[in-house]
Amino acid sequence: MALSGVHYTLRTVGPASSDSLPADLLASQTMATGTTSSVVAPSACLASINASAAIYYAYGTSPDPTNGPRAYYDPANNPREDFLIPKGASFAWILA
Repeated sequence: MALSGVHYTLRTVGPASSDSLPADLLASQTMATGTTSSVVAPSACLASINASAAIYYAYGTSPDPTNGPRAYYDPANNPREDFLIPKGASFAWILA
């Protein structure tokens, strides 16, 4: 099944070592239209997004992907975007 919109995932961050990988899926959400996620980071987390088209995104306590600060992600250039998200932050996106 093809992705339509954005899939957002939060994972814990493993111990700091060269062989550690993110562990423990905390939450995920698929959003078909540009909106703010209902998922709030319970701690500092590794966030990952996959999208079906180019988007602008923002994260924080009141994320605003229209006016910023915001980032750009194009799945044609990279199949997944990873970033650290602080405790209490949510994620929002709009089509680019």
